[in-house]
Amino acid sequence: MPADLHFARPEWLLGIPFVIAAAVLLARRQLVAGSWRRVISPKLEPYVLSRKPVSKYSYRWWLIALAGSVACAALAGPAWERIEQPVFRSDQALVVALDLSRSMDAQDVAPSRLVRARLKILDILASRGGGETALIVYSSHAFVVTPLTSDTDTVAALVASLSTDIMPSRGSYPSSAIRKGQQLLEQAGARVGEVLLITDAAATPAAVNAANELRDAGYRLSVLAVGTADGAPIPRAGGGFVTDRSGNIAVPRLNTASLRELASAGDGRFAMLSSDNRDLDRLLRQSADSLAEDGDSMATDQWRDEGIWLTLLLLPISLVAFRRGLVVCLALSFFPIAQPAHAITWDDFWLNKNQQGQKQMEEGNAAQAAELFDDPTWRAVADYEA
Repeated sequence: MPADLHFARPEWLLGIPFVIAAAVLLARRQLVAGSWRRVISPKLEPYVLSRKPVSKYSYRWWLIALAGSVACAALAGPAWERIEQPVFRSDQALVVALDLSRSMDAQDVAPSRLVRARLKILDILASRGGGETALIVYSSHAFVVTPLTSDTDTVAALVASLSTDIMPSRGSYPSSAIRKGQQLLEQAGARVGEVLLITDAAATPAAVNAANELRDAGYRLSVLAVGTADGAPIPRAGGGFVTDRSGNIAVPRLNTASLRELASAGDGRFAMLSSDNRDLDRLLRQSADSLAEDGDSMATDQWRDEGIWLTLLLLPISLVAFRRGLVVCLALSFFPIAQPAHAITWDDFWLNKNQQGQKQMEEGNAAQAAELFDDPTWRAVADYEA
């Protein structure tokens, strides 16, 4: 007996005592002429009424008890083997928001803040075991590079092409990136989501308000700070350094205190960019904690129902009952009335609709599988794959 044996529908086992009790009561009941003698002529009694009562030890009562017990056990759904079932994944959705303001070209971290930030994004994509990831860039406005997708290779291929020169305007407004990230999460219907802000700019009151709105919407904001407190000049493409309005060389310095407050307002974590994975361990651990809290309800086990094999034991019993026409009467009693006609295929004789749909899913025909599935969950999975 398999160690994992259990019943998917154990309530059907309660029917076994009732089936046995009914068989015993029928066996004890003697079929006698009874009150029929009052209405039937004595001359017709030998031809109309049974001449001898049915023995209470007749085999048919034992067959009824045995067949009913086997049927109840089959309906109870004995199972001991797990099978793979496609389900919607509960992994956290992550929106990476990269600051592409001119200060990200500063070289206080070698070779530059932007290069290190791009490499860190690649590490993040490689570290995530699942879930969907989006990438947005921002300066004074935020722009979507890739929407939420599970295809991290596509996101990684676009990271190398990001530079401060592609932005149409200057400045750094993290509030626009936070709101754009919230918009992506809400449009995707993400149940658990996070915006990861990679920046070197100080937080503004508008950014804090955007973080509060993100938190109230059920998502989180984490911050990965890039740069140092001493800062460094911003090199120009043609030589020299970027200057401020007064003509002095601009030296952007990292304000970690304001960025910590921004992460706290978004109910997230704060980390400084590091050469190892200490920053990712701190930031991505929050994602793992969120999945542990919110993903348990999504877990599911699919077991192979072996009850169909017990129905084979009913075949010899049915053959015995077929002699008296009992099987034909029973089958006719279950036939539906006035059902619409459907074309019958070869698979209909051997597979039910869910099994046919699973076969189409394995062959990559998700659209055809969605039309076949009776189970709403499986149909939803097929529609999603299609």
